[in-house]
Amino acid sequence: MSPLRILTLALLSSVVGPLTLVVVNNGGGRIFDELPVARRIEEGRLARLFRTPEDVDLASFARAVGVDYQRIESPEGLLELEPWRARASWR
Repeated sequence: MSPLRILTLALLSSVVGPLTLVVVNNGGGRIFDELPVARRIEEGRLARLFRTPEDVDLASFARAVGVDYQRIESPEGLLELEPWRARASWR
C-alpha cells in the first residue's frame, strides 16, 4: 500500500461523527478485464500488465489506526451493517 494511501486512511481515525468506509478488494485492476485487449491476450500476461493487487491486512491496519473493522463477504452482508440497514430499500 502506498504511503499516501496509508496516511489518508490513518487520517480517517480523526474524523468526528459516524463514517462508514467500504473497501472493495477485487484483485486490483479488474476493470481492465472489460477492455477489448483483455480478449486478445493470454490471462497471465493480462494479469502482469494490467492488474495491481495489493496484499494488505486491513484488519491489522484498522487496529493500528484505532478504527473498527468488519469483513463483509457478500452484498447481502453489507446490507446487514448500520447505516445501510436503514436504507435497505435501495437494493
